[in-house]
Amino acid sequence: MRASAATSARASERGLIINIGHDLNLENLPLLTSALPAVAEASIGHELTSDALVMGFAAAVRAYKAALNSRAA
Repeated sequence: MRASAATSARASERGLIINIGHDLNLENLPLLTSALPAVAEASIGHELTSDALVMGFAAAVRAYKAALNSRAA
């Protein structure tokens, strides 16, 4: 995670936009977004859809919003 954070910081300093994706879920999003504060976009569509089938769409959206906003915590 340290290497990813350092690379993200260097890329952001150089004006690049940082996006993350693939296998993002409610368990790893808080850690990732707190370690990579420059993230502009997170591709969560597939996992959000899967979680929505279990917990309902509104609850899944609320849970992912909270996970993505955990970087401020």
